[in-house]
Formats: sequence, structure tokens, C-alpha cells
Amino acid sequence: MGKNFTFLKNIYRSNTWELNSIAKLIFCVTFKCNLKCKICSIWKKDHREELSVGEIEKMFKKLPNLSWLDLTGGEIALREDLIDVIRTIITHSRNLKGFHMTSNGMLPEKIIKAAQEVIRLKLKPVISISIDGPPEVHDLLRGHKGSYAQAIKTFTALKSLKNSDTHISCTISKFNLKYIDEFVAALKKDVPRFSMKDLHFNFYHVSGHYYANETLGEKGKEGIGFSHIRKYFRMRGGQNFIKNYLEDKYLFYLEKYLNGEKISLACQALHGSVFVDAYGTVFPCLYYNRPIGRLNEIDYDINKLLKSPDLDQLKIQVKHQDCDRCWSDCEAYPMIIGNLLKLTKPASN
Repeated sequence: MGKNFTFLKNIYRSNTWELNSIAKLIFCVTFKCNLKCKICSIWKKDHREELSVGEIEKMFKKLPNLSWLDLTGGEIALREDLIDVIRTIITHSRNLKGFHMTSNGMLPEKIIKAAQEVIRLKLKPVISISIDGPPEVHDLLRGHKGSYAQAIKTFTALKSLKNSDTHISCTISKFNLKYIDEFVAALKKDVPRFSMKDLHFNFYHVSGHYYANETLGEKGKEGIGFSHIRKYFRMRGGQNFIKNYLEDKYLFYLEKYLNGEKISLACQALHGSVFVDAYGTVFPCLYYNRPIGRLNEIDYDINKLLKSPDLDQLKIQVKHQDCDRCWSDCEAYPMIIGNLLKLTKPASN
């Protein structure tokens, strides 16, 4: 009950701009990856010492208001102390309600153990297994033969876990768009009791500090308009009211984004959420390549960092999306939730 109350309170305060500490964190636990994806170059990054469990503990001890966490990589299962990381995060996040993990599915035993640890600690994990096309296409895009079969194996095993929510996440780009129908047919054949509720689509984005795909740039979405992808984003059915509402708003603004229009919603980055990379550098979000501090230089206190007057101008800039604009679900859903009062306000005559 307490977590639900905090979550709802954070939603309200994010709408009224009264939040005094972040409610959502995107945390990259490692940049290491065991695939060589065409649309993402994380695997090319040089590796250095990542945040230790002790440093992670210091960070989460100072995030008392946190109710929503995205745990991402690289491939999170390559973090040898992942179970310790998860245990540390949940132990020190008493108001954590949403726990989301992403994986490429190449290490099924490790990601299953991670999910089981979240469940043991009384949270329901939401797990995204990334698959971007039918077998041959996925394997080509991921640079590893057999990666599709391994991801399907992992997804199927995770679906059997009680008290978890696992889905397949497909990133649409020009490299797989014409194979999506074939992809859905393959899933119906390869996944026992497959439902379209198991499949979630997102759209290709560029990020210099995260994906390291700035050299590929806009090439990944060349020639793609909303008319090309509307069908696929509307495939998911049978969602509850809240999920349907978020999906509908996401699609409405995705069309505007792809048409080059500015989205008239206040961004939550630097207000309700931030992104922290594996080395402890804090960014406004996944996409705006503007580091704002390092954890070891701010006593691991993100909320204290965000109260610095030095960031006032940047906050205004980000709020009004005068930045590296995006419409990724990682940033879009918090933006929709943080603008509910505006979105539900009756239109004036």
C-alpha cells in the first residue's frame, strides 16, 4: 500500500512540478555486451572499472523517493555480481514499485536467476527480451548466428515464472521493417501460446553516450514514416485501461515526432528522472549527450546535484525539449504520465 501511495503521489507531483527528488532512474549496470548489433555500438566501447556494489548502495540510499527503475546494459547478465546489485538496489529502495530489466537473452540461466531474485524480494519484475526479426534477420542484425533461438529459449523460460511480466521488445528500423510480418509469423510458430500482448515495438533512436551509434545517425530510420509502422504499433491488444491509454498517447505523439513536429509536452528529464551510466556519470536521459555530474564528485547524491542552480537553465531547456529530442518509450511514458493534467484537461472553446 505504501509503495502504491508513493507512486501515485509521484505522478501527481510530477504533473504539478512539485517533485523534490527523482521518482524514476534509468541505470546502465554495464556497457559490456556479448552481441555485435547493427543499430547499436555499445559493444565497441572501451571498458573500464564500473560502479561497485558499494557505490551503487551509496547512490540508492540517497534516492528515498524512487518508485520506478529501468535496469539496462550492455547485457545486464554479463555483470558477474548482478544478483548482489539487484539485492542492494531493492533493499535500499523501500518505495520501489516498478522494476524493469532488459536483456538480449543470450544467457538464460543468469537472467532467470536475476528475475527470481527480484520476485524473492517481493517485487514483480517487468522483463524485456530484445528480438528484432525472424531468425535470419535477427541473427544478422545481432551479429551472432543462433541468437534468435537463444532469445526465444530465454523468453519462454521467463514466461513460466509466476509474479513476473515478460515481453519481447522489437526495435523497428529500416533494417527490419519489411520483415515484421514474417517476424510475427515466426513468433507464433516458435513461442508456445504466443499472444500479441507478448510483443512490444519501439523505434530506432540515436545516442552518443549510450548506444554509441552516432556514426550511423539517422540512417537507421531513413525513409520510414508513421504510415509504414502504424500497423505494427497497433498490433498489441487486450491491454488494461492504463496501458491502452499510454499506448494510444505514445502513438499519437510518435506520428508527430516522425513528421518532425515538436511534441508539446514537458519532458520529465532532470525533474522526475535521470540516466546514470555504468561508470557513474549522470545524464539528463538516455539521449541527450550532456553529462551533468559524476557520482563520486557529488557524494553519490543525485537529488542534491539536481538542486544546483547551475542546472536551472538546462532544466528549462530540457523541459521544453530544446535538446536532442526523442520519443523513445523509456522517456515518452514518463513524459505522458507527467503531463496527465494537461492531457486530460477539456479543450477550450
